[in-house]
Amino acid sequence: MKNLLILPLILLSVCVFADDRFILGTIGQLTAEGDEDEFGLVLESSMLGLGTNFYNFRDESVYLGASFTSFNGDIDICEDARCISGDISSTSISGEIGRNFEHYTPFIGAVFQTGETEILGLSESTDDWSINAGIWLTLDRVYLRGAMYSIDDSDSRSISGGFLYQMESEFVIGAAVESLLDSDIDGMYFTLSFGKSL
Repeated sequence: MKNLLILPLILLSVCVFADDRFILGTIGQLTAEGDEDEFGLVLESSMLGLGTNFYNFRDESVYLGASFTSFNGDIDICEDARCISGDISSTSISGEIGRNFEHYTPFIGAVFQTGETEILGLSESTDDWSINAGIWLTLDRVYLRGAMYSIDDSDSRSISGGFLYQMESEFVIGAAVESLLDSDIDGMYFTLSFGKSL
């Protein structure tokens, strides 16, 4: 059911909205790998993410951004050569606000993430809030973005960098990469985006 909700949001990426607004459909791959812990367990997971991003830039005015992403994938927990596999899913909703100056736009935001892991018929759910902050740099048709997520939680803190490129046809393409910091788990999230602006 969740995946059915994603389709209309991605289709919106080709719709006309208004000047200084971008809306993009996104696809991404999230991988995580944990080293052997005190119990001798090793964790590996891989999830595919589909979603949409919305950015509203206005000269010398308030900047607004929002995103919605749904993840689904597999998780493996291994001890020596024995592994147990399961399913993992997650939904992320975020919003951010900032001030758009001539060439740069600092912002702060919040992310709500809910997830579920199911292994051997047992499931565990999680709900988390986190705070993020970052900046956009505008260079003609290129928008460069840097951000730090979960700045209030050192265990899940991550850093992200990406860009948007507005083509002459008014279509927009983008890419971003995010990496976990200060964590026992090595994680990487890579996304590609496509949308339109006017």
